[in-house]
Amino acid sequence: MSRVTEIARILGCTESNVCYLLRRGRIKGKKTSAGWMVSDEAVQEYLASPKVQLHPIKLKLHKGQKFGYWTVLNPDAERSKSGQRTALVRCICGKTKRVSIIDLLYGHSRSCGCRRAENSSPGQQEGREKGQKIMNQIHQAGLSPAYLDRRTNRNSRSGHTGVCWRENMQKYYAYIMVNRKQISLGLYTELDDAIVARKAAEEKYFRPRQERVDAIKKGMVKD
Repeated sequence: MSRVTEIARILGCTESNVCYLLRRGRIKGKKTSAGWMVSDEAVQEYLASPKVQLHPIKLKLHKGQKFGYWTVLNPDAERSKSGQRTALVRCICGKTKRVSIIDLLYGHSRSCGCRRAENSSPGQQEGREKGQKIMNQIHQAGLSPAYLDRRTNRNSRSGHTGVCWRENMQKYYAYIMVNRKQISLGLYTELDDAIVARKAAEEKYFRPRQERVDAIKKGMVKD
């Protein structure tokens, strides 16, 4: 399967649509004699872009379809709290849950974790169970595991999360995503000014949430 065909299947569109997005730079890729070279990160960045989030793409699965040890029970997509489109699946061990469709299609999720546990030591299993309890408590509080000092996407042209170059305006645009909504932080002539605006927004919106996450992690560790 060619890379274009694979991306078309993930996006639920035609191969010509994918080629158009690549030529326009909407999906970052490199044209070679062997075809288009596109990283998984570039596709995920396109899917996470605000415009795509406003007009969700139909990622199509089929009932009974298998991905690793998962079997699709209900292919109808539903959004998770983080905004990802998920499908109801059942693991070979019998456990059912909703899993990100992107993770299924890319092979990032192949089981509920039961297969990994087969070759784990008691210490590893205990650590995994403790980590799962922490994650469950964080998610129950409506939070994410990390808000500050997150790794910047390698495809970022500015080199900084939440800062991009607006070619049509010849300025840097700063923004921040809060509760799946994009908050504009303004346009800037200098990159440093856009970065400062983004950092200030992180302190305002993310610092309180990060402190709550850290408190949950410390509480679980003490137990």
